Amino acid sequence: MRYFSLLLLSCLLLLLPQAKAAEAQHHLPAHLDTALTYVGTIEQGHNAGPEVSKFLSHVGLPVGNPYCASFVSYDLDAAHVTLPTVRTPLATRFITSRSVDARLVLRGAVSIPPGTIVIWRHGNSMFGHAGLVVSWHNQAGITVEANTTQGPYAGARQGIWIRRRSIQPGNHFRIVAFTYVRY
Repeated sequence: MRYFSLLLLSCLLLLLPQAKAAEAQHHLPAHLDTALTYVGTIEQGHNAGPEVSKFLSHVGLPVGNPYCASFVSYDLDAAHVTLPTVRTPLATRFITSRSVDARLVLRGAVSIPPGTIVIWRHGNSMFGHAGLVVSWHNQAGITVEANTTQGPYAGARQGIWIRRRSIQPGNHFRIVAFTYVRY
């Protein structure tokens, strides 16, 4: 098993009940496993570096552009995911008719499995952010994201990291939807 998968599973053991952690260990979707191999990748410059270039070129963009959704698109294609069919550099385009509103997840009405795409939005604009769910329960979860920092503190390096996130509907920058992935 890969180093980052082991690190991730160690984190899950602290955050999930034992049964769910054991289940997660044996059932990581291939696209999530691919994403986890890049955890710890740090940008070389602003939205630049060999891996960043690979993700951006995958969706036809040059270095220097935000790459969170490009990273998700790359991971989906690397694992031959069929749904969603969207491959995009724009995070909010991952919101489809099959997406689940984050408010339903917040209330516990819908469960979110590992590998689901999580989508943020800036206000009412078309801009946002995307990542992949590692584990999620109602309001909060663990994600793997690109074009982010290790945490909210100043001076953090941009790259690909595992983050703890929560649904906060009143925020300007907020999680708005989850899109299931199917092979």
